[in-house]
Amino acid sequence: MNAPYPARTERERLAALDAYGILDTPTERAFDDIVALVGQLLDAPIVAVNLLAEERQWFKSEIGLGTREMPLDDSICKFALLQQGRMIVPDTRLDARFAANPLVTGGPGLRFYAGELLTTPEGLVLGTLCVLDTAPRPAGLTALQETVLATMAQQVMSLIELHKALRDQQTLVAQQHMIQDELRRERDHCKRLFEGMDEGFVLLDQDFRLLQINTEALRHERRSAEELLGLTHWEAWPGSENLFSAQQYRHAMAQGVPVNFEQEYILADGRSYWLDIRAMPAEGGLAVFYRDITERKETEAALLASQRHALETAGQAERERQRLDALLQAAPVGITVADAGGALVQVNAENRKIWGEHPMSTGVAGYAEWKGWWADGSERNGQPLGEQDWAMAQALAGAPSPRQVVEIEPFGQPGVRRIMLNSGATIRNDAGEITGAVVAQMDITDRVKAEEALRQADQKKDEFLAMLAHELRNPLAPITSAAAILSGHAVDANMVRRTSAIIARQARHMTGLIDDLLDVSRVTRGRVDLS
Repeated sequence: MNAPYPARTERERLAALDAYGILDTPTERAFDDIVALVGQLLDAPIVAVNLLAEERQWFKSEIGLGTREMPLDDSICKFALLQQGRMIVPDTRLDARFAANPLVTGGPGLRFYAGELLTTPEGLVLGTLCVLDTAPRPAGLTALQETVLATMAQQVMSLIELHKALRDQQTLVAQQHMIQDELRRERDHCKRLFEGMDEGFVLLDQDFRLLQINTEALRHERRSAEELLGLTHWEAWPGSENLFSAQQYRHAMAQGVPVNFEQEYILADGRSYWLDIRAMPAEGGLAVFYRDITERKETEAALLASQRHALETAGQAERERQRLDALLQAAPVGITVADAGGALVQVNAENRKIWGEHPMSTGVAGYAEWKGWWADGSERNGQPLGEQDWAMAQALAGAPSPRQVVEIEPFGQPGVRRIMLNSGATIRNDAGEITGAVVAQMDITDRVKAEEALRQADQKKDEFLAMLAHELRNPLAPITSAAAILSGHAVDANMVRRTSAIIARQARHMTGLIDDLLDVSRVTRGRVDLS
């Protein structure tokens, strides 16, 4: 406004005007009747119910102006806000505030103004009920006219208050309708939730009588809700008063505390089911929620049986493992087991006896620590084994049943040599993937030495037999000659004696050779210890 009016009060005044909600509303007959009556009683050509907004003055009703609003800058009424009561201007041209006003100097040429404030119960001015004339009135208004103006202004304010009350009432009614609609939607939603919830619900009164039951609660029932409502819990389900659930319900009701428990129900037709039940005090009775946990119970039972079976299987597997371990430890050959990466995971007692303190290599690369030389009599005989040459590495690489004869030097025993027969096998899972390998090692050192001794014995026997054949041929020549002498010439007694002596001597020699041959036979059959 272009008038000295406190800013805070002006903000409050404009807020109050907005709160009445009357600006820019259609014309109303009650206001028009007051304006027409004032015009007649005060003999005024121009009358208006004028409300002063932020940038304009707006007329709820008017005669003589022909418009519903004007700019606030040209307003005469705005000056009425600065006065405690009505404002009367007998001649606008003689008043410095209005002498230059376009409404005075131009059309409609206003010369007289009288305005009564429209004031709220809080004392805030919304506007005026004003009368104007194009002719000055030096005497102003008569006392009767002032009374009429004041009374009509009160009537206008009453209409504005009534308008606000009606508007507030309509707003309140609309809000009530909205609240009712919201409550109805909430009720419908709750009903849908109540009927659609996956938990059974029963509401019992203080006598354990069924007041409410939802669809889920009827899952195991062959009766309708109407048949159950009004019955006590014990009447609806005879025998339930003796169950653990009855004790819990009575405890919850008597102590006013919630309870939670599980209960199995067995029906007369042999069917049974488990419920997880939560009961809590509600509205002087008991609200009971329950969920069917039959499937969970069956799953738990199956899981428990599975766990028992798993424990039994694990125990059996452990016993089998222990037996296998005992077998491995008792085996007369060295056993080595490795995982897929070549790390040794198990060696038995015989293996430790063969190798000494085994370093338990963590991979194939660690096999370089093992000292070994080929001893298979091939071209590579005597050459050292690389880490990839060992039977374990070959089995891990997928070689089928690798076998090898090697000479090794045990750990911590320099200079000691053993000849080993190594046999490997690949370990695979159901998918055929290599998961490890096992190698059996047999110490054949003594057998190789025995075979070498036997070979040497055979060689000596062959040499002996060759020598014996030679020696046997030597006495046969004299015997043959003596026999020829005896058969081919005349012999005398002396000749016979000499010839007989030769034969006898050579025969004794041959008998000795035959005895030696028998001794060799006994040796080869193990009947004589040459040591």
